[in-house]
Amino acid sequence: MPDSASGRIAFDKLKAILQPHVSELYVAFDLANFYQLYCFTTKRRKKRLPFASLLANDDVVKFRLDELYMNPDLHAQISPDLRKHVQGVSAFEFQANGSDLTDELLTELAALVKSYFDRMKQQGRV
Repeated sequence: MPDSASGRIAFDKLKAILQPHVSELYVAFDLANFYQLYCFTTKRRKKRLPFASLLANDDVVKFRLDELYMNPDLHAQISPDLRKHVQGVSAFEFQANGSDLTDELLTELAALVKSYFDRMKQQGRV
């Protein structure tokens, strides 16, 4: 990850999307270039499962919603603009300097994270 503040723009904006849910999740890693949140398999078993993570490299930031692929109805709601950033089945990739991370994409990602969080809560994983 670059040392410059411009290299942290996307990482910080994406991390802010996750912050409203942190109190009900487990923060596994909170490093300069890696942030990961966990939920649980069930409330009784308390086995941790990845919920979301951010990984910043020199040029890109990867934003992963780990079980998004298991929720095809949420995946189907992704707009064409956001779909351009999809990497694999449950990750999004953005430029580290935030040049391709518009306010519209941030709003859509925040709504997607909220829906995903609500789904995990409904399943007893939060």
